[in-house]
Amino acid sequence: EDYQKPISDTTIANYQRNIKVFFNFLVKEREIKENPIDNIEQIKPKRKQKQLLSEQELKLLFNSFNITKFHEYRSWVQLRLILDCGLRATECCMLMPEDIDFRTKAILVKNTKNGHERYVFFSQKMSVDLKRWINHKDRYCDSPYLFPTTRGTMLEVTNFETTVRRKGKNLGLNVHPHLLRNNF
Repeated sequence: EDYQKPISDTTIANYQRNIKVFFNFLVKEREIKENPIDNIEQIKPKRKQKQLLSEQELKLLFNSFNITKFHEYRSWVQLRLILDCGLRATECCMLMPEDIDFRTKAILVKNTKNGHERYVFFSQKMSVDLKRWINHKDRYCDSPYLFPTTRGTMLEVTNFETTVRRKGKNLGLNVHPHLLRNNF
């Protein structure tokens, strides 16, 4: 137990990996001759089944947005993009229109979790939705961001997540943006 809580296999595997790296460092620095945990069998944690939304729950969620309102339309497009491409919420909030290539239906994701840029690809239907969103956004605010606030500033990921959680709670669902990434 760790602080009177049971330790998962994943946590034990992380501890084991970190200890092994430390001892490998000591071997490399010639502080010790061999790694004392080389003979200990590596724990292979079981992957947990990720929570997913059913098709009916997805329809219920998307139909709950009033897309005549700027902020709800923005959130609707963002969630559809996450579901279509597997983007993280932070990556989605930081997108710029110039990151989108409609010819190849690709988005260059620059602000990734690991710092490595990558391309994600979107469907023809998402292409239509994105073009409509950009035209709509440009009529209401002058902003360099793809998904700005009504004032044109960058949408904070916490505000986006709060909006999605609140929308889900009103529907009786436990929803957050990463859940749609899981569905992707």
